[in-house]
Amino acid sequence: MLRLVLLVVFIVFPLLEIALLVKLGGVLGFWPSLGLVIAAAIAGTTILQRQGFAVLQRSQEAIAEGHPPIEPVLDGLFLLIAGMLLITPGLITDFFGLLLLVPPVRMAIAKWALRRVLSGATVTGGVATHQSETKRRGSENENRSGAGRSGARRPAAHSEPPIIEGEFERVEEPPETARSPRSKQSPS
Repeated sequence: MLRLVLLVVFIVFPLLEIALLVKLGGVLGFWPSLGLVIAAAIAGTTILQRQGFAVLQRSQEAIAEGHPPIEPVLDGLFLLIAGMLLITPGLITDFFGLLLLVPPVRMAIAKWALRRVLSGATVTGGVATHQSETKRRGSENENRSGAGRSGARRPAAHSEPPIIEGEFERVEEPPETARSPRSKQSPS
């Protein structure tokens, strides 16, 4: 399947583009055909510049309102694809680029793509607490040593705070605060 897709994208599709450009050149002439290709590239570049900032602004507004910026990001993604298709020389890519510039078409394709992506996705989440970490570590130890059947007690979950794992790096710490508190105390 992948070979077929690669064959179409890298061999058949460019050949179709060349054939259509040659045919258009035969009908309109060389210079008008070249002018259309250049005009489409200029339009694609302009769209990429203007819409990039607009998408960023709409995303920030959505975040400020407390909404996830899914719609502005998808809209921007498809506008980016439209601009790229318009920049690419060829009539087929220009047609699909122009099609993506129509907002209802772009939104319909974006919704279809989002449904398609989400249909195959599995979203899971959870919070690790001291109890769940202790249980996990205890069960690992039980499996290794077989000592889990002895009825060893585990700490109560309600008395332990949640564990938050992470890494940190100290940046520009003055030499005085870098010393340990014991080095500042005088011996008694």
